[in-house]
Parts: sequence; structure tokens; C-alpha cells
Amino acid sequence: MTRPAKPANIQKPAARPTANRPAAKPAKLNRPAGKPKPAARVDNRPKKPSGLGNVDRGKATKVSSNRGHKSMGGGQRGGGGHKQIKRGGGGRGR
Repeated sequence: MTRPAKPANIQKPAARPTANRPAAKPAKLNRPAGKPKPAARVDNRPKKPSGLGNVDRGKATKVSSNRGHKSMGGGQRGGGGHKQIKRGGGGRGR
């Protein structure tokens, strides 16, 4: 089945007339895009943070340092550790 040939004298519609719009965009304005919203809580970080990092009590630092031990090590409440590959075992029973 062949397609009908396109007539050669079809004219494209003229450009759509412009509505009441400005011809060009106005110059770039320096203004905020929206109203600034407050955060969930006030940011009270110090202006000059300590060179020693997060200075805290010794016990609190130790607790945060040992935090991964619970999840990574084995034992009663620890994580799974590394998966061991089991390769059968035992021989032929004779």
C-alpha cells in the first residue's frame, strides 16, 4: 500500500500573533526568589570552631568512639561480622 503524495503547494501557518506580552524580558533583577523560611532549630554553632574538633567530656567521647563496635563486632549483641564461605566437609563414608 503506497502513501498518497503530499501536495507541493501547502503553506505553513504564519507565526502566531503575540498577545499583550513584553517584547523582551526585563533586565536581571537582584532579588531573592522567595521568602526565607526558618530552619527546624536555630543554628548555634560557634563562629570559630575548635581546632581540636568536637570537645566534649571524656566519657561522652568514649561512648561515641565505641559506637561502631556494637554494630560491627560479633558476640551477643553485635553485627554479623564477615560472611564465612563454607565448602562442604567430610569425605566419603566407607
